[in-house]
Amino acid sequence: MPYSCRPAAASDLPLLVRLLADDDLGRAREQMTDPLPPAYSEALAAILAADFTRILVVEDDGPKGPEVIGSLQLTLIPNLSYVGQTRCVFESVHVLPGWQSKGAGAFLVAHAIEEARRAGAGQIVLTSSNSRLDAHRFWKRAGFEHTHVGMKLFL
Repeated sequence: MPYSCRPAAASDLPLLVRLLADDDLGRAREQMTDPLPPAYSEALAAILAADFTRILVVEDDGPKGPEVIGSLQLTLIPNLSYVGQTRCVFESVHVLPGWQSKGAGAFLVAHAIEEARRAGAGQIVLTSSNSRLDAHRFWKRAGFEHTHVGMKLFL
């Protein structure tokens, strides 16, 4: 399958929210209304304006033309630890169900790893819900190691 990656644009917002809401966990926390809540466009505008974070989309370049089929948010964080090493965080990694296990996610992640490397990051960290066992296997195939226990505090 021919894939390409590009930075997200404001016009991608409805599909980005659809990707976030496209499973049981996402449906419980996202709001797929028409129109979308303004907080989504405000958040995307802040992301697009920032120089330390971006959303990447993967597109299928098939005969119908480019179609967004997945996304990943990449955030760079300067850090004192590891002798001042910049860390990269991958968040909100989603591929539409019909495109999973077809190489789109691996293509997107490989592209994002190269972007992190070019930006000077020395490591990439991510979290994945305990219930996402398929995702855990995906990340291990991509070379990620289970090294920490993640926790959250909702405010």
